[in-house]
Amino acid sequence: RVQNGELQCWDPHGAGDIVTDEKFDWFELSIDYKIAKGSNSGIMFRVADDGDATWHSGPEVQILDNAAFKRGQLAGHLYELYNTDIDATKPAEEWNHLDIRVGPDFCETKMNGVSYYKFVLGSEDFKARVAKSKFSQFEKFGTLPRGSLAIQGDHGVVAFRNIKIRPLKGGR
Repeated sequence: RVQNGELQCWDPHGAGDIVTDEKFDWFELSIDYKIAKGSNSGIMFRVADDGDATWHSGPEVQILDNAAFKRGQLAGHLYELYNTDIDATKPAEEWNHLDIRVGPDFCETKMNGVSYYKFVLGSEDFKARVAKSKFSQFEKFGTLPRGSLAIQGDHGVVAFRNIKIRPLKGGR
């Protein structure tokens, strides 16, 4: 639902992913999010629209309550692929700011202004990490030249605001 200027997933059992109609290759996404205690969500990019689950094709920047999930993944990590020992997130039920850059020269995720990692999409390092992950079984994963953005809506209560997407030069 949209309420108080926020895009809210308040019933994760009855929600699905929100997927953009527009396709992106290179972009910058700036977004604020507030996650409920014990909740989990994510933002995926270059998602296919052919009916497969969004996570079968699009890498996911993790959004979750770090205090409730201590399995090595933290908010801001690129799920199962890139992470950091830094934790710049604010606690559950406080607003966090996430910047995601997917560019031809490098990709980067920043949490509350702190850079977490950089990588090159499609590089040998990226491909090797995918090959070692559960995503290796999905042929399209991380390979599409363009795709939708998706906000995961089935893992917990979360709100988003100040959503800004800017295509980058070098894109189509």
